[in-house]
Amino acid sequence: MVKEKATHGVNVGVGQRTSVLVTTHDNTDSNYIFHADMYTDLLQMPRYNPLNFTGTVEYSPNGWLKRERCAKWMCVQDLDLEPLDGEQILEPDTRVTLDAYSGVFSDQTFRHSFNNYTYVTPKVPTVLTALTSGNDAVNSKIYGHQTNTHVLRHMDVVEVLVNNHDYYSHPFHLHGHVFQIVERGSIRPNEHYTKMSLDVPVKRDTVVIRGGHYAILRFRADNPGVWLFHCHIDFHIMLGLQMTFVEAPDQIQQRMHDLVPETYRENCIAQGIKTSGNAFGNRGLVDCEEDQEVPTPYTDQFESYDPPSGWKLISYILSGNNN
Repeated sequence: MVKEKATHGVNVGVGQRTSVLVTTHDNTDSNYIFHADMYTDLLQMPRYNPLNFTGTVEYSPNGWLKRERCAKWMCVQDLDLEPLDGEQILEPDTRVTLDAYSGVFSDQTFRHSFNNYTYVTPKVPTVLTALTSGNDAVNSKIYGHQTNTHVLRHMDVVEVLVNNHDYYSHPFHLHGHVFQIVERGSIRPNEHYTKMSLDVPVKRDTVVIRGGHYAILRFRADNPGVWLFHCHIDFHIMLGLQMTFVEAPDQIQQRMHDLVPETYRENCIAQGIKTSGNAFGNRGLVDCEEDQEVPTPYTDQFESYDPPSGWKLISYILSGNNN
């Protein structure tokens, strides 16, 4: 919920929701077009997708359809909105930096990653690892490096710096929390742009970060659990653009130990999924780095920010750069 602000349009990322109050005119002389435009930098093959959707606000079946060639389509920005709860900027207790990349990995597939880790599902669901690992649950290694897990202390204020080194936008979504958007800006070497939040920053659970840009997000770790942070475009999730926050594992064990339905474990067992131990199904920190073929990025990735041509990508995969 935010304070009232007049605007000609709103930006809505994948997985975001918004509500607007539209004030109608006091006459029925004209009808009007409303439209939704797709941002092409969210799409890898935009020519196969409709980029503009339109509808009509009808005042009268006999009214003229008003067309404004010089209409204002400027959208309100997240950082210009102020929440109603009046919460000031949070001061961080801990900081996490996430660098989002995409490129060809050692399995010769195109993947996305945070900090060069492309997400691979662990052999034990992370929440069950947190529940069954005792004191070792506070050690991020027990969850496997392929989940890119960060363990958070209960009630800490967490600052997340997300650098999008990709060449298109990503709508990043956090489970279990809303975060303050504190700052936005560019990380392109030839572009200098920074925008700070108001003293009372807007809150979201999804933020769209353009290619070559960054955002600083802050939230309070007041909801013990296992929470994903990921791009909200489904096939980007499938390609590994997600990571894990394990929040207050001691609180998870105290509060959830007897609350996990037995059918949850039964469902895992039916699929051949282990239900206890570290990410690999072993005990404690022993063998938590079990030999597993996890895709790793090539060291000589193509340049970010600018979309690689199809031929460049194919030639990269077929070249000798696979060692």
